[in-house]
Amino acid sequence: MTQIGRLNRAPKEKVLKAPTVFTIRDIKTRFDNPVTQAEYIYSLIESEVS
Repeated sequence: MTQIGRLNRAPKEKVLKAPTVFTIRDIKTRFDNPVTQAEYIYSLIESEVS
């Protein structure tokens, strides 16, 4: 038996939009360890999602 209907319709793909605008708060602390400094600075980054 053949089914009538939507067999050949592909579902629409969701378009994911990555944030492209970023801001960073003021850097108030300095660390001697470069890894710790990088972690701190990355924690200050904020993305603007619309």
